[in-house]
Amino acid sequence: MGEVTGLLARWLHLTSSIFLVGGAAALLLAGPSDRPTARRWESWVLTTCRALILVALASALVAVAYHTAVLEGRAEAALEPAAITRVLLQTQGGTVWLIRAALLFLLGAFLAIRAEL
Repeated sequence: MGEVTGLLARWLHLTSSIFLVGGAAALLLAGPSDRPTARRWESWVLTTCRALILVALASALVAVAYHTAVLEGRAEAALEPAAITRVLLQTQGGTVWLIRAALLFLLGAFLAIRAEL
């Protein structure tokens, strides 16, 4: 994995997370509406947010794999579950990645509940 891959994964994760939080905040601020245009907009934002959650989680996996390879000093470590687990559970950066993933899952759950209402 090259440096470009790591940089692209982090950029994609950060960008999708920012747009995701913005979309969720817009839905929260807009509130429910019975107007057809507002309902279509809400549906579009929910669909986009669901896609952004998947992009953010997938790019986080790639970024964690890249960081694992860098920290272990060998490219093969990016695909080894034991090395990835070690990085996630024994480093401060790994803790941050786990917290980010948990918050993404929580936001995804809130958006799923919002979609069912």
